[in-house]
Amino acid sequence: MPKTRNAKAKIGTKKLINLAMYALLLKKPYTEISVKEICYRAGVSRMSFYRYFSAKDDVIIDVCDFQFENFYEKIKVLKNPTWEDVFLIVFYYFKSCRREVALSKRSGLQYLILNQLNSYMKYIVNNVKSEKIPPIANANKVAAPFLAGGFFMILMDWIERDMEDSPEELRNLFVDFIEKSLKNTK
Repeated sequence: MPKTRNAKAKIGTKKLINLAMYALLLKKPYTEISVKEICYRAGVSRMSFYRYFSAKDDVIIDVCDFQFENFYEKIKVLKNPTWEDVFLIVFYYFKSCRREVALSKRSGLQYLILNQLNSYMKYIVNNVKSEKIPPIANANKVAAPFLAGGFFMILMDWIERDMEDSPEELRNLFVDFIEKSLKNTK
């Protein structure tokens, strides 16, 4: 029983810190936010902050990772997913954390999103198993960075355009582009 209570306390403390960070980002630039201020806003001690995070950037990364875990669970439950299914879930994932991504972008923290997205794409191309998604040779060298970079740039543009396209429309455009590009290289 104590492990469960500790796990809940950890999630609760991290969530308070995450919420405090994004509440502060609504009011001021990232560079002007201190760990002390995050802790005060979250109602936790600095010791609690450093128990879970080594720096402010880690709070942003933690939010990305939490969202990715939820997103990946949606892919895992699909029977024989296609790349189109995966792409659609990726766009819905970003739509669900739109505010956090926009605040991170406004704060100049896009590199954190891109780095995390690259690691997520490596995980996806190496772990999604389906008859409709054949294994990709050298996935970590080419496929994952290609997908991460493509999704990242589309995401930044989508945020700039206030997400006027639906996730389905973006998925269709992305798939259409990839299919036509591959046809033209043969």
